Amino acid sequence: MVKFKSEFPKERIPPLLEEMGTQVIRVFDNLGVYHLRITSGESTEAVIQKFSLLKEIEYAEPNYKRKGLN
Repeated sequence: MVKFKSEFPKERIPPLLEEMGTQVIRVFDNLGVYHLRITSGESTEAVIQKFSLLKEIEYAEPNYKRKGLN
């Protein structure tokens, strides 16, 4: 899950995602969050680290799966 800073131009997002070895699964427009699939073969942790180093990124984190309480 990646959120770009609001000032980052939307037309620059697709080429950056491709460069980072990811593709969009879903965009949560109301939150400005991109749910991504890693296509580069790298680990989730490695890709999050790469995104986190970019000044254009507000945050990058894994897609945590939630389980209900029994």
